[in-house]
Amino acid sequence: MATTTKAAAPAKKSGFQGVKAAWIILAICCACGYGVWYFVMGNPDNFVGGDRAGHPANLLGTVYKGGFVVGLILTLLFTVICLGIERFFAIKTASGKMNLAKFTAEVKAAIKAQDFSKATDLCNKMQGSVGNVVMASINMYQTVEGDNTLKKAAKIAKIQQAHEEATQLEMPTLQMNMPMVATIVSLGTLTALFGTVLGMIGSFQALSAGGGADSMALSAGISEALVNTASGILTSWVATVVYWIDMTPMSDVMTLLLCFFMLTSTFLTPEPVQVNAPNSVSEVKIPEQDLLTILVNPDGHIYVGTENKNYMKEMLETMTDKFGVTLNATQEKHFLEDAMVGAPMNVLASYLDLSTEKMTEEIQKLGLPLDSINGGKSEFQEWVSAARSANPDMKLAIKCDANTSYAVVKKMMSELQDMSENRFQLITNLDVKRLNAE
Repeated sequence: MATTTKAAAPAKKSGFQGVKAAWIILAICCACGYGVWYFVMGNPDNFVGGDRAGHPANLLGTVYKGGFVVGLILTLLFTVICLGIERFFAIKTASGKMNLAKFTAEVKAAIKAQDFSKATDLCNKMQGSVGNVVMASINMYQTVEGDNTLKKAAKIAKIQQAHEEATQLEMPTLQMNMPMVATIVSLGTLTALFGTVLGMIGSFQALSAGGGADSMALSAGISEALVNTASGILTSWVATVVYWIDMTPMSDVMTLLLCFFMLTSTFLTPEPVQVNAPNSVSEVKIPEQDLLTILVNPDGHIYVGTENKNYMKEMLETMTDKFGVTLNATQEKHFLEDAMVGAPMNVLASYLDLSTEKMTEEIQKLGLPLDSINGGKSEFQEWVSAARSANPDMKLAIKCDANTSYAVVKKMMSELQDMSENRFQLITNLDVKRLNAE
């Protein structure tokens, strides 16, 4: 027996999600940058005679001579380092707990096999952004699969929409603070250029003072220019490396999985009428292919259909030839677009001339007759025989409403047995409470 279950809830986010208030990092790094510049590099021990205005005694003193611009560049450098560390942990969390390549291979195999329980378990185990996005797609699939009012194209569109919405929810975490890093890439170089220009101005002022060159002032100006250039280039280099860490590959994996999901997922045939099957504890799944579904609504109306449109076309050709019914191209098109067969042969042509909305209304009143035709087979039996002619390996599955009259079900099964169709499956809903109790 086949069962249906509720879609699993989407995976919850856990772990480090990134720092949203990046300005706090910038403010702290500004204090640290100017603190290092003034108190560490500007320590009197780094200058000859202990005088900051004097000649530097080591490299730290030389860098201090770069001026206040050094503090600004250090602010940018410390900020991009902190953001790099922040992005590393945020992306590590977003990447999930499984190897991305292994997860992709396993979830693709599960989706291809239509084993969505396993795919859901993999997503729960994976967590992270990819796991959450795939989980959202699976949840939507399970939601729209049982919606008989939607065409297959509409169902795929809803799955794609759920995928895109889930991706949009994940992208802020993946791209958080990257605009600031991108800004620092350019700002580091521009700030270095600004400091270089200030240093060169000081050098030329030393050259022009008193008509001669003050060697100490000249060297200080050149040092300021070179220090700012070097530190600015270093800042931009680090920022470029951090900015290189993006989530484009992960986004590509999400898109790849969506495409694979839509190509390999199959939807159950939409039912022309609402049928609430009885509950059971059986977890046996019905086949996905070569299956003829027999639907019985609460009023005892019977419908048949298969997912394979080629078989449906062969069945139609067999039945129209047998009953002498002629259909035009438009009517045949409507027949193949319809969910299942439920119109008796004497009204099939007029039924297929109706609009889609009218067909949906009219099918509720129709159903395949179980009465024998001139002592021979009934139309229901003829359709089953046509399906068997289209595919000798066709399997049968019966889905009856819990309120369907037992007499109708018994008569239908008797007609199947009269045709030697003694093997069929019953479609039911999974009774989770009873299953857990047992």
